[in-house]
Amino acid sequence: MFDTLQPGDFFELVNDDAPKPLYYQFLHECPDLFTWEYLEEGPETWRVRIKRK
Repeated sequence: MFDTLQPGDFFELVNDDAPKPLYYQFLHECPDLFTWEYLEEGPETWRVRIKRK
């Protein structure tokens, strides 16, 4: 999904668990290409806006 985004585009990830492993994967695979903004941080739902720089 992220690879199809143009600069400035974003998507929202909704998960039932903290998405820390995905965050670290983004840091490893595409450093300096994204922003990561928590919109909701549990305990039942996590929402993250992932934006392409």
